[in-house]
Amino acid sequence: MAKTVQWVSAFLVIAVLGGSRASVQAATSQESMAEENAELKQRVANLDKELEDVKKTLNQRPGTKESQPRLPVWSSLDIQIYGYLKFDAAYDSSRIDNGDYAKWVDPQNLNNHDDQFNMTARQTRLGVLLTGPDNRRVKTSGRVEIDFYGGDSENKPNPMMRHAYMKLDWPAEKFSIIAGQTSDVISPLVPSTVNYSVCWWVGNIGYRRPQFRLTKEISLDRDVDLKLEGAVARTIGRADAVAAPNGTESGEDAGFPTVQARAGLTMPLYGPKPTTMGVSGHWGQEEYDTNPRGGHRDFTTWSLNFDLTQPISEKVTIKGELFT
Repeated sequence: MAKTVQWVSAFLVIAVLGGSRASVQAATSQESMAEENAELKQRVANLDKELEDVKKTLNQRPGTKESQPRLPVWSSLDIQIYGYLKFDAAYDSSRIDNGDYAKWVDPQNLNNHDDQFNMTARQTRLGVLLTGPDNRRVKTSGRVEIDFYGGDSENKPNPMMRHAYMKLDWPAEKFSIIAGQTSDVISPLVPSTVNYSVCWWVGNIGYRRPQFRLTKEISLDRDVDLKLEGAVARTIGRADAVAAPNGTESGEDAGFPTVQARAGLTMPLYGPKPTTMGVSGHWGQEEYDTNPRGGHRDFTTWSLNFDLTQPISEKVTIKGELFT
């Protein structure tokens, strides 16, 4: 019996000691796991921070939108500046009008073999695109663009206003209004040329002038769109010598603006891209004074035009205009 009690006591001592050791090991294991969890959380936090730093670095590369913050310039408008610098140099074996660019060769009856050399940076162009408030129904925008063919000497030329207009656009209705100076509604194609003048002396009658324009686009089919444009534009005439020194201008003296209109159709016809064809025209009057006592003659200005843009391949497009 005594031996039995001794064995039981020894067993209880061993069990208690083993249990205590197991409890100590469990507590140690829990502490270790807590430390590991804390370390893992810290590593995840560090990785998140490093990932944010990498994103910021990538977004700050040149050319990305985030690297070019749009800051207000004296206003809350979104302002984007564009343009290019251009230098032209030309040698001509005969005299050219106007020299910096070619309209035609002057007669050689008085200037035989009169060669010339020209250099200019006048075609350097600067522009500003303005984006105004957008209430999700009406978008407002504008544009100002100049070059330096406004006259004066070659080394200090005057700026010339090319575009200066404001625009209201209703995207859902596909309707817009333009007020200001921009390209004509008639003969809208502008050929790409090295020469400054875009074929204005060989038939391209479209130019730029002050106007109030309405534009409406209509979807006739899934791939067929009709574009209607109408404008009242400033009639640009000539100063009347008879009315000097006031210098009455014949377009102004008519008393009303010139009307312009165009209907354009865009649809898949041939080639990889849609074909666009349009019919346009204008009508107006000019008044020339014939004597200082108020005598005058009226002259009608009008045109009928057809334009075509026909893609042939991904890199080749044919453009052309007919006019009378």
